[in-house]
Amino acid sequence: MAGADDPKPWMTSLAVASNTTLRLRWIQQYEGYETVKRIDAVRGGKVVKTFQMSGQPVFNQAKTYLALPDCWHGGCSTDIRILDLVGLTELPPIRFDREWFFKVVWDSEKELRVVLGAMNEKEKTEIRCFAVRSPQPSNRPLEPTGCAGGSAPSR
Repeated sequence: MAGADDPKPWMTSLAVASNTTLRLRWIQQYEGYETVKRIDAVRGGKVVKTFQMSGQPVFNQAKTYLALPDCWHGGCSTDIRILDLVGLTELPPIRFDREWFFKVVWDSEKELRVVLGAMNEKEKTEIRCFAVRSPQPSNRPLEPTGCAGGSAPSR
């Protein structure tokens, strides 16, 4: 039977800001990583918002924001989606002009650092930082800001 060895989806729950619990629905992607495919925001025992998105969640320390890069063994999608967990809204994404390998970390509550890894030996690794604001002043993708520390996060 085809697909009999595929891992079964599973679910985890995580308390975040504003008395909200996130129910994360995970799968193991072929040629990829453990990946969230759906996020249900639960308040007072009821699902108040559902996000259909794919990626590996990276929370800021206060769990008020969630960045969702979507990576696999060969690289990452060109968009990093961002959720405001207080307002339960999706903010404009961080968008790149081509695929990279990503390492995403929160420098502070509203500062996201993205290390863009080279896809081949001829390319250099780049670091770009983004200030996340809610609500965003426009629906345009986030533009990089200067990085405070300038150093790459440890791997």
